[in-house]
This record gives sequence, C-alpha cells and structure tokens, in this order.
Amino acid sequence: MPFGYGYGKVATNLSDSLQGKAPSFYLRKSFAASAAQVASQADLVLTTEFDDGIIIFLNGTEVGRCNLGAPGLFVYSDQVAFDEDSTEGDPVSLNLGKASDLLVEGENVLAVQVANRDFSSAIFFDGSLRIDAGVTLLKVVSEDFSTANGALRNHLNSGGSVTNTRTGAPVVNGWLDRSPLVRSGSNWTNFEVTTLSDAGAGEEGDGAISYVISGDAPTDEAVISFPPVSMASHWTPGSFTAANLSETRVSFRFKGDPNMSFDFQAESPARYAQLAKVEHLIYRRDVH
Repeated sequence: MPFGYGYGKVATNLSDSLQGKAPSFYLRKSFAASAAQVASQADLVLTTEFDDGIIIFLNGTEVGRCNLGAPGLFVYSDQVAFDEDSTEGDPVSLNLGKASDLLVEGENVLAVQVANRDFSSAIFFDGSLRIDAGVTLLKVVSEDFSTANGALRNHLNSGGSVTNTRTGAPVVNGWLDRSPLVRSGSNWTNFEVTTLSDAGAGEEGDGAISYVISGDAPTDEAVISFPPVSMASHWTPGSFTAANLSETRVSFRFKGDPNMSFDFQAESPARYAQLAKVEHLIYRRDVH
C-alpha cells in the first residue's frame, strides 16, 4: 500500500490496469487476531485515505462505506462513486464497531471495494486497522425486546391532517411505551408509520421493534423518535460539544430496505417533555 494512480505516494500503481478501463478495484488482507483481541470491548477503527468511494467488509460482512450509497446496497464493479470525495492527505478514522462483535480468533479477512468517480481520474486507497484500546466504554442504556407483545402504534398524515392511534397495551416502560410520537411535516400527500412491538422477530427470534413506513409524493420531513436516554452524567449540561459526540456511540442491529437512510438527532429534555405532553393529549383523544 498505498494503491491506485494519480498520486505521488502510490506504492502499487494500477494505472495500466484501470485508467480508462474500469472505475474500481478490490483489496483483501488477511490478519490474525488473538483471543484477547477477540474479547476486547474497545472499538475497531480503520484509519484511511481514499479517492473517491469505499465499501469495507470484515470476514464477509459489510462494516462501513463512504460515498457509495446506503449500507447493504450492492455496488457493481462498473459503478462509479456517487460523488467526488477525496480524503487523500487528510485521513479519516471510521469506527467499525466493537472488536468483540467483529473479530474471530485466528485468521480474519479485511476486504475493501474502492470506486472512482469516473474511468480516468485519480483513484487511491491507503488504510490501517487498529483496536482503539485507549477508549473505555460505559454502557448508558441497553434495550431488551424479549417482552414484545404485539401492541402497535400508527401515525397517519393525509395532506397535513395527522392522526395517531394505538392498538393493544404496550409493555409498561418498554420501547413502545417510552417512545414519543412520530412527527411529520404538513406537505405529505399520504404518509404512514406503523410501529410494532414484534414478538418473535429479531436476529434470534427474541423480539424486536418493527417499523413499516410508506409515503406518497410530494414528500416532507418526518421524525421517528427513540425512547429518551439521560446523558446528564456523561455530557456537561449547557455546554454540549463536538467532543461529547466523538466520545459517544449508538449501536443497534437492524434489517431494512437498503435504499433507506436516516439521520440521528439529539433533542433537549425540555423539547422531549413538550412532546410527551402533546402525546398524552393526543392519545386521550385517539386511542382505539
């Protein structure tokens, strides 16, 4: 390494094989992990420079991507990167998840698909993988869905007219019970979200929360809120900083449409209290 062409520090020049012929190449690297590394609760971090897009696989499972669409979206070998995006000279560190969730004792295989924005401009990849042992993780909250009971909520927005209904009694203090109502903008023609406390779902059949989302153009914004989590002991009240975010990780398993993407948004306790009050009034009116 580094691989590619068009940059002075390329060690393995691929211009004869790629330039004007193909927009992508693939790399594989085997490495050994010890029992102690496999048991580590610290983050596995890939520090990389690339031009223009990458998909990262570890032991056959996608663990990260940049500039090549939504997670899980299959990208053909002749697919160009979605946009021009070079980090060459300005390395980025990608948190792939906990080492204990990703590594196996003995041989592991890291694979990378690297894509150019066209067939002839510069393309580049360099990277190094490490366990970020300097970080100690404190578990703030962990959700259990084993008591999922089939209760559901439904949010319907028809031309800006919103109704929220509930079927069945959610598990007290469970995910469905503690989540604020879905919020959606007034420009939707038709928009619907059904949230189900789904018994028997999940990776091992031990319960999950399922969201079914549908909508018709014209579209608008929508917010699906998770239950509130108090960060008062971890973030300094009144002085939220970028460092707070860099030291915080949200991890979860999900299965869904690979073409769907989400943004995370943090809201203040005052904003949540306001939403909870509104939710209480709506449910008193609309419960079925």
